[in-house]
Amino acid sequence: MGTSFRSDGALEGDFLQGLKRQGLRSLWLGAEPLAGGRGTARKARVGDRIYLVKRESRGGLASRFLPDRYLMRAPFEREWRITSYLAGRDLAPRILAREYVRSGPLLSVYSLYEYVPAAVSLADLMRLSPDDVSRVAFAGRGVGLVHRAGVVHADLNAGNVLLTGSGSVLLIDFRHSVHSETTLTAGRRRKNLDRLARSLHKIRLLGGLTWDTPPWNALADGYAEGWGSRDAWLPDWVLGSEEPPSRLRRLAW
Repeated sequence: MGTSFRSDGALEGDFLQGLKRQGLRSLWLGAEPLAGGRGTARKARVGDRIYLVKRESRGGLASRFLPDRYLMRAPFEREWRITSYLAGRDLAPRILAREYVRSGPLLSVYSLYEYVPAAVSLADLMRLSPDDVSRVAFAGRGVGLVHRAGVVHADLNAGNVLLTGSGSVLLIDFRHSVHSETTLTAGRRRKNLDRLARSLHKIRLLGGLTWDTPPWNALADGYAEGWGSRDAWLPDWVLGSEEPPSRLRRLAW
């Protein structure tokens, strides 16, 4: 078994040296599990500071075969670059350190992030307060700002959009995402929003929820604000999002 450790330069002193000696895996094992998600994010208290430490894991069908083991570092290195880029624009939590633990040909990956207090995901908001139009719109604004920054989130689901206690929106989990140096086309952006719409339908259908105020108009209004203009295709996106996913897609859930 071998390990490889990197930090972003913000950690220092005894804490950094302790992480290098003991590893993020050790910190994760002793941390407090957090509710929600895949159960792999934990809250770690170190002195008077709180951090989020994660054992990286897969979702979807792949999670049934290799839930938390990987062959390549490349997706995580890409995620590091994109997350750091967006964190500099207050659109993602800051990633502070990462450790790769190799066992044979496979890797386990542990990550240390700044802790975001009182954050609620768009998924939780839709389960608990689906008619909070202003916060739904604010979530859409965050997605628009991320697109404006040139990033297409490859897994844009409602669990990866966080509304913080300080009134900002942060996106997380950029492992397979793409950062473009050129302005994102309307087609790429709309396709990305379609993914978010499917995620919200999944929450509603699997949870047996009824929304008095569907989220589509609020998301579109917020998105237009974040992007900086109202695209001509947004009304069509709203109408299309009102239709639930196909029966075949729902069977895949």
